[in-house]
Amino acid sequence: MTSRNWGGQLMNSMAGSWGGLVNQMGYQLNIKDDQVNIWMTDDRLKEYLQFLNKLYTEGLMDRGIFTQEESIFVGNMTAGKVGIFWNQTTDAFNDVKEHYIGMSPIVGPHGDQLHPSSPIARDFGTFAITSANEYPQETMRWIDHFFSEEGSIFFRYGVEGETFEYDEEGNPQYLGSVSGEKIGQFTPWPGGGSPQLVTEKNASAINPPEAQEAQGKLDPYLPEAVYGAPIFDEDTTKEVEQLRQDIDMYYQESTAKFITGDLSFEKWEEYVATLENMGLDRLEEIYQEAYDLNYK
Repeated sequence: MTSRNWGGQLMNSMAGSWGGLVNQMGYQLNIKDDQVNIWMTDDRLKEYLQFLNKLYTEGLMDRGIFTQEESIFVGNMTAGKVGIFWNQTTDAFNDVKEHYIGMSPIVGPHGDQLHPSSPIARDFGTFAITSANEYPQETMRWIDHFFSEEGSIFFRYGVEGETFEYDEEGNPQYLGSVSGEKIGQFTPWPGGGSPQLVTEKNASAINPPEAQEAQGKLDPYLPEAVYGAPIFDEDTTKEVEQLRQDIDMYYQESTAKFITGDLSFEKWEEYVATLENMGLDRLEEIYQEAYDLNYK
């Protein structure tokens, strides 16, 4: 099993199978009966970390998760060198995608089966023309081209016959020689929020049938509601940043050590006490106030 990174993707990948370990309001917290709970000190987290430690100890987890570059993760995925991993689409491993299928969340030790989900703001269509631009009209025509069918396909797929071809249903598909990181050599896609037209036709490479089928296996297990990150006022923002600077660093360092075995679970109570001394209760109070103000 591998992951793009351990701090975010690995920790979130199966956390929902251990109860309410989901990321609400853009942080490690859940909400039940209008009460905010930062779960960094919960016993369910301890159980989850013990499970990940078991995988790590038994050699079932990629040892490179904690240090590997993005290119290493993509390379292993592209070459099919991994058994289980998380990626939102198949474009990065087209050559071996027939060896993989999507799966539902695993059932946890207490019967929980939830897929953690956090809202991601997508900014497709956003752009600006600065006052230093001497050709605003020409720039607008250039931008406008990417909102046409021809321009949107060129934006994502490049040149027909060189980087893509149309399949029997008329949908563009990358050529076999174009996959993974190579896509970035001729197009800013995948990724980014560049202004562009998004349709079912020009999104087929990153949203193919197998990706849609995999998503269908997750849909029944999504949280009933997902709350976005709050926007604090200036003073509260400074306080949150100050609290989180120490709390987040200690949490990330400690959870990594629990997983690798460098920190014994006999030190769990000491870990909990340290977070509490760093102001975890105050941070939870701030998020509770934000929830009461915005969502209650």
